[in-house]
Amino acid sequence: MMMLTQDLIELYHVTYLNRLESISESGGLDPAATGVFKQTGYGGYSRGKLFLTEAGGIGYWYSKFEDHAEYHSEDLMDDGMIPVVLRVRVPEASLREDAVGARDAMYDAYYVTEIIDDTDIELWDGKRWSGSLDPNVIEPEQAVEWRSDSEEDDPDYEGFWQFKSYDDNPLRHPNTEQPWYDESW
Repeated sequence: MMMLTQDLIELYHVTYLNRLESISESGGLDPAATGVFKQTGYGGYSRGKLFLTEAGGIGYWYSKFEDHAEYHSEDLMDDGMIPVVLRVRVPEASLREDAVGARDAMYDAYYVTEIIDDTDIELWDGKRWSGSLDPNVIEPEQAVEWRSDSEEDDPDYEGFWQFKSYDDNPLRHPNTEQPWYDESW
């Protein structure tokens, strides 16, 4: 967990590409918004909470989002179910320990119950942090590849999108050392 000032802490949140527009339109991340894992074991636990992790936990949560997307989507690209990483600034006093998330990810995890304003959110685009939550900033092909199995018996079978391996997906590996986005750059 990186301390930015005496009051603000820098943490990370994983969500889907298809959610960026609503995050932007609502002015930030809202804990009251419907969570991704509402129909899983996290459903009851997550109501009214927005979950955050330290940098080390990003890989675990990113892979959970990939697993969830592969199970719930027949076309990852069309459905916008490409996981993306957000870097957020939150007041240290607003953080609550997420013992369940920390146990699962094996890294410190937290939640907040207040909205995180969009001015305190950055998006990792695969190369750098961006102050824009515009989904067009992301090139989703960085995360997925088209797989076609020519041995398939069905003549109508064309193929499907699948997530790239861990090392081949730059959306999974944000530069957590890069300074906070500054529009003057």
